[in-house]
Amino acid sequence: MKQPPKSKLTKKVVIESIFVGVYTCVIYLFLSYFISSNFILLLFVVGFLKHFLGYYLKIQDYYCATCLKDSKSYTTKRLLFGESILEGGVFVILGTLLKVFIENRWILMFLLGFLLHIIAELVGLHTYFCKNRCVIQRRP
Repeated sequence: MKQPPKSKLTKKVVIESIFVGVYTCVIYLFLSYFISSNFILLLFVVGFLKHFLGYYLKIQDYYCATCLKDSKSYTTKRLLFGESILEGGVFVILGTLLKVFIENRWILMFLLGFLLHIIAELVGLHTYFCKNRCVIQRRP
């Protein structure tokens, strides 16, 4: 079985990070109409939905397919909720820190998605995901 690639910053990762930044802004666009006064809650819900919807929109399957041929992601609902809550918490922490330097919420949301994707790659979270959540699909 092919091993997942080592974590490193490549052109592909930067392009993915730009996509994730835009994806984060799209989620923010929809939520900003409903949660505009409580910034902490907004950060949490954007982070939560970014991860949670990634599973249902098959974004996680994309990651599996790029690191293991003919694979898709596997997760349980409990694990999905737990990871989504964790990502919401990370959004709150990093978003609160970045808000000190960046007042524009659009730029802030883009940078949160962009930077967190790059950080996840550099610290090996994507490699861990590939090793532990990607399963080879059996062909009929």
